[in-house]
Amino acid sequence: MEIVFLGSGGGRFVMVSQRRRTGGFLIKSGDFQIHVDPGPGALVNSWEAKENPMKTTHIFVSHMHTDHYVDSPAVVEAMTEGTRERRGVLVGSRMFLEGYEGETPGISEYHKNLVEKVIVSEPGKKMNLGEFQVVPTRTEHNEPTGTGFVFYFDDLTVGYTSDGAYFDGQEDYFKGADALVLNSILPDTSHVNELMGLGDAIKLVSLAKPRLAILNHFGMRALRFGPERMAGILANKTGIRSLASRDFLKLNLDEELKKKGLTGWLG
Repeated sequence: MEIVFLGSGGGRFVMVSQRRRTGGFLIKSGDFQIHVDPGPGALVNSWEAKENPMKTTHIFVSHMHTDHYVDSPAVVEAMTEGTRERRGVLVGSRMFLEGYEGETPGISEYHKNLVEKVIVSEPGKKMNLGEFQVVPTRTEHNEPTGTGFVFYFDDLTVGYTSDGAYFDGQEDYFKGADALVLNSILPDTSHVNELMGLGDAIKLVSLAKPRLAILNHFGMRALRFGPERMAGILANKTGIRSLASRDFLKLNLDEELKKKGLTGWLG
C-alpha cells in the first residue's frame, strides 16, 4: 500500500503562494485509489506526480476549507471518466456536501449526481466501503462539521487527524494505527486553539502510539522552522518513528513500517 503526497502545505499563505503544494494525498493499492482532501492543484499535481486521477475510486473531504476541498469537482470529473460513467464514492463533511448554518455547500448537485454514492461524514459512524472500512473522527476546528478519518484495510490501519487542535480523548480514535498522518501546521510546542501545533502532535502521538507518525500540512512558520526538524523533535519526545511529508513523496507503507530508527530522510 502506498501514500502519495500531492502536497505537503496548508493554511492560507502557503496555499496562495504555493510554496508547498496543496493537492491532498492518495492512499492506493491495486484495488482502490483514495484521494483525501483535494485542495488547490490536486488534479494538476496528480499528473505531475505521474498518478492518474481517472483511477480514483473514492474521494474524502475532511472539511470545507479552501485548501482541503476546492479541486474536488475536478477530481469527481476525473473519477467518472470525464462525467461519462457514474462511479465512485464521495465522502465529506456535512457543510461541504449539504451546507450548514447559512453556508452553501462546497460542491454542486450536478457533481454529486455524477458519483455512485455520496456519504456525509459523521464522527464515530463507521462506513463499510467494500474494500475497506472507515471511521470518521471528531475534530476541534473552526469548521464545525469537519472530521478526520481512520481507514481500516485488510492488513493496515491509517489514521488522518485533518485540521484542528488536540482534545481530550482524541487518541482513542487512533490507537492501534499503523500510520498516522497529522496536520501539524505550526511548530509551536504550546497548545493552539483550533490548530494542531507540534506540542499537540507530541501529546497525541504519545497517547495513541501509532507505529509511524507522518507530519503534514505545513504552514509558513513550520516551513521556516523546518518540517524535518519538527519530525525529529516529535520522534525524540515520543519514541515513535516520525517523518515529515514533502511534495510528491511516495511512501510504501509496507516497506516503511519495517525500517528501524526514530527518523529517516525518505528518498
